[in-house]
Amino acid sequence: MLRICSRNPSAYRSVGRSIYSVSCLQNVMEEVGTNRSNELRVGVLGLGAIGTIFFTRLGRLAASVKAKRELPTLTVDAFVKAERFENWTRNEKLQLCLQVSNEETLAFRLDDLNEKVATVLDAPNVRVRTLDSVVADDCDGKLDVLLVAVKAYDNVKVIHELREKSKHLMKDGALCVLLQNGLGEVPRDGENALDRVEDRWEFANGVTFVGGRVVEFGSVVTSGLDVGMTYLAPFGGSEEEKQRSTKIEMLTEIFLAAGLRCEILEPSKMQAMLWRKLIVNAAINPLACLLNAPNKLPAKVVGIA
Repeated sequence: MLRICSRNPSAYRSVGRSIYSVSCLQNVMEEVGTNRSNELRVGVLGLGAIGTIFFTRLGRLAASVKAKRELPTLTVDAFVKAERFENWTRNEKLQLCLQVSNEETLAFRLDDLNEKVATVLDAPNVRVRTLDSVVADDCDGKLDVLLVAVKAYDNVKVIHELREKSKHLMKDGALCVLLQNGLGEVPRDGENALDRVEDRWEFANGVTFVGGRVVEFGSVVTSGLDVGMTYLAPFGGSEEEKQRSTKIEMLTEIFLAAGLRCEILEPSKMQAMLWRKLIVNAAINPLACLLNAPNKLPAKVVGIA
């Protein structure tokens, strides 16, 4: 069964559900043109603090029986390095845990057929796996959306590695969202960095003000989880921007349903938001480290929160 360690398991979704429109999501899904079974496959690359937060919230949504009646059928996969996966699976308790006011946990078991895959108990559509566990001829398992949750300066390198070694992971026209935690090297239309990237993928920028501190792999102390905003924006300047924006609208609705506050920005406003995030990080992170305290404490002291 799905293990949810929370006094009020549905509380974390109340914010998202209050502004979540089922009819709106259905309209967006029709525009995007998902497959006949109305499935949506989402991947999260990297399980650091931000990756663990987004994967756990999306995984809990995908594993919810009630959510399956409201949303497209979600499959959520997290992709990690083989060495990290092996170390994690040696633990007595195979789980991912968000430490918030009410602890949120996903409990896993190793897949019977693939030792490089761990699935949530009674929810085989939520998995942690290694990149090499995905076979090239698995057409049904290709992703519609990939959230790249690595350090900002690693984005271009990671995308090129995906193209060279794992381009079978994503469908043609899949949406690749670069979740930023500050400024970094970002592939842009017309730049040499993007010329060699798989041109059938569509890209979007993302920046989140949800914070987290990794205690150990699989365990994250969160900060601002229920109030921090995540902003998404398509890369501007392409003819496919309208279709890309429609996919971002779909992803935004999924985030809201999972209890992740989200808003879409115009591409021209995203750069300013990235700078804002960088300035906040530069002020708050060192203080939090020195005080051995969550980010929200120094934020309150200096009047940012």
